[in-house]
Amino acid sequence: MGWSGFSRCLSLILVISLGGCSTSNPIPEVGSPQQLLERACNYLWAQQAEDGGWHSETHGLLRSGQALTPFVLFTLLKMAPDVAQQHADDVVRAIAFIRSSVNEDGVVGLNDPDVAEYPNYSSAFAVRCLVAAGRQDDRHLIERICLYLQSQQFSERRGFGREHPVHGAWGFGGPLPLGGSPGHVDISYTRHVLEALRDADAIDSGIASRAQLFLKRMQRDGGFYFSSVVEAANKGESNPSRQEAQHRLAEKRQRDRVLNLKIEEEKKQRATAAQVRSLIQENKVAEDSDGQPFHFEHEGSIKSVFVSEAVRKDLADGRLAIAKS
Repeated sequence: MGWSGFSRCLSLILVISLGGCSTSNPIPEVGSPQQLLERACNYLWAQQAEDGGWHSETHGLLRSGQALTPFVLFTLLKMAPDVAQQHADDVVRAIAFIRSSVNEDGVVGLNDPDVAEYPNYSSAFAVRCLVAAGRQDDRHLIERICLYLQSQQFSERRGFGREHPVHGAWGFGGPLPLGGSPGHVDISYTRHVLEALRDADAIDSGIASRAQLFLKRMQRDGGFYFSSVVEAANKGESNPSRQEAQHRLAEKRQRDRVLNLKIEEEKKQRATAAQVRSLIQENKVAEDSDGQPFHFEHEGSIKSVFVSEAVRKDLADGRLAIAKS
């Protein structure tokens, strides 16, 4: 929860406690906002595991701690630095956990080869934690993660030109899905990556220009769209105004652009069982029953072939061309 959300919760608690209680049944005193904040932070510190990370006991995807640890640590460092100073040894353990979560490509959240754990979120918050910790010997690690985050921006280099709705944004992270789709993209991923790059002084003019173009497209009078490609994520409705017709026309153009892109993507060749096997044969790559699974769609269901880890990575990254039917 961000500071604004926390403040709203505190405001609600204070309103109830001050204005909604009766003398016959008083609501127990909850303490000052600072006391509540310290209590919440002490609770979070108490949840830190022996390995220095925070691990979800509810959500399997967050159990490894790759995504949850930098998110929780950054919140504790920023919201209550005085409390964090009392946990100096715990901060050191948490930073060590984050360091151990960074792979050789500078990515946090890809330790499981089959399940990506919000790599752009995880990597962005890892950068912010490492910058906040202020250790000089982390500079090279920060730069490596920033290079990954910079490479994840949707741009011409990745096949998303200025006319594409996701140009200038960031998505979920990791390898792109087959077929040229950007996957899930929204303003939240973009915001957190930009904040991380800003903290590390790693935003150049090209990154800034592309991001500004994306945000300008997402902005309308009074707010922003959440996603430029996931229509269901844009839940808000606008009130009628003099500019309503213009806004509706802009929305229609945006929907048409997304629809046309989806149609074009559907026309592109899709990976089928025969195509993947043909690909493996043409590149003289042998299937390996002891290797890693490469998943692909075939006739509405997910199929797999087992190949070496290096080949699986090449297939996922698109470095091996899909053979034509």
